[in-house]
Amino acid sequence: IVESNYTGFNNSVQSFSTIFQEFTDAQSRVRKLKEQVRKCKNQLTNRKRNLKELWFQEMQLMHVLELINNMEKLQASPGRINQCLSEKYYEQCVDHLLTSNELSCGPELLKVNALSEVREELALTRNS
Repeated sequence: IVESNYTGFNNSVQSFSTIFQEFTDAQSRVRKLKEQVRKCKNQLTNRKRNLKELWFQEMQLMHVLELINNMEKLQASPGRINQCLSEKYYEQCVDHLLTSNELSCGPELLKVNALSEVREELALTRNS
């Protein structure tokens, strides 16, 4: 009886050993894959944070650039107004004056003390 079942039993043990080895290898590959997914997720999260920071920085810089452009427009406005007055373009002069007053009295540029001379000059032009 032993001899007749020995071959079948031996084949079963070898099959089990092979299946067990393949199962162990698959577990190892799954662990490695999980680790790679975790690393990838961390990298993506870091990139997402960096992208948010870069976007916020871009928004801040765009705001600063807009403020600088408005200050340059405001600084150049008395010259443009005087030029329009000398060339008798009164409608454009009034447009420049109104636009400049809106800029100078805006909440952002009102805080800039360096523009006080420009504001005074605009007030004199407006009153004359």
